[in-house]
Amino acid sequence: MAMIFTKPSMRTRVSFETGFVLLGGHALYLGPDDIQMGKREETRDVARVLSRYNDIIMARLFAHQDILDLAKYATVPVINGLTDYNHPCQIMADALTIIEHIGQLEGTKVVYVGDGNNIVHSWLSLASVIPFHFVCACPKGFEPDEKTVEKARQTGISKIEITSDPKEAVRGADVVYSDVWASMGQKEEAAYRLQAFQGFQAGSFVGVRILLSVLNDVVLFTPGAPYPNEGFWSEGCVFGGSAMVLVRAPRDLTETGLELVDKALMELAGPQAHFMHCLPAERGVEVTDEVIEAPNSIVFPQAENRMHVQNAIMLHVLGL
Repeated sequence: MAMIFTKPSMRTRVSFETGFVLLGGHALYLGPDDIQMGKREETRDVARVLSRYNDIIMARLFAHQDILDLAKYATVPVINGLTDYNHPCQIMADALTIIEHIGQLEGTKVVYVGDGNNIVHSWLSLASVIPFHFVCACPKGFEPDEKTVEKARQTGISKIEITSDPKEAVRGADVVYSDVWASMGQKEEAAYRLQAFQGFQAGSFVGVRILLSVLNDVVLFTPGAPYPNEGFWSEGCVFGGSAMVLVRAPRDLTETGLELVDKALMELAGPQAHFMHCLPAERGVEVTDEVIEAPNSIVFPQAENRMHVQNAIMLHVLGL
C-alpha cells in the first residue's frame, strides 16, 4: 500500500501502517517531499504509476480535488485518509467507539463544539445514512459548508441542527465532540480564531497557551505579565525573530470570558455524556485537561479504533 502524505499525521500514519502490517501487507510512506504531487508531477500521473506498484493507495491531503483525481485515474482502490473537506475514516472510528460505549449510534445525540470543518462534514455524511441527532455548535462565520448541510437534511434520515449556542446545544447530549480550532494549514489564522471562538471551549480557563506553527518560538502568555499596547500584542510585533499576527492577550486572562469544552459544559450535557476528540488536542484551548482525562472521556479508545476500522476498510477494498 502506498501512503501519500501532504499533511503529516501521527495517528493516520501509524494506524494505517501498523494495521496493514498486522494484516500481512507492507505499507510505504511517501511524505510531502517524496512526490510533491501537483507540483513536480501531476496527480493523474502519480495515480497511474502508483497503481502499477501497489494494491491500495491511501492519501492524506489538503485539497479534496486531489483525492478525487487520485480515485479517477488510479486502477487500484484509493482510501481517503483526510482532506480539507472531510475525514471519513475518523468518523467511522467515532461511530464504532460510540457503539462500544453507548450500545448504538441510532437515536443518540452527538454535539460537536467548534469549527464547522472536515470532521463536521463527515458527521453530516454519516447522518445521511444512519438516524441520529447531530448538532454543530460553532461561531457565526465558521459554519460547515451549506451544500453539505442541506444535502444531509434532504435525506430526512437524521435531525440536524447548526447553532451558535454551545451551552444550549449540549443539553442532553450523549456525546460532546471537539476538535482543534485552527487545523493544519490554518495556523496563520490562529489568533483570529482564538478571538472568534470565545465561548466555545470545553473546560475551565486558567491561563492561555497559543501555539502558532508559523513561529519559531513557543509564546507563553501568563496573567499579570506586562504587554505592550494597553494589554494587547499588536499586529507586526516581532518576538524571537518571528513575525507575529494580531494576538489579543489581556493582562487578566480570567476576564476574557473564554470557555473551553470544560467541566461546566459537560455538566450541562449531563452525567450520561461522553467526551470525544479526534486529536491532536490543544489542551487549554478547545478542551481542558480535566475533561480529556475524565472517566467519561473516550478519546483514547476512539484513537485506537482508527486502526481497527481502517483494517476493515482495507480488507473490504481488497475483497477479503
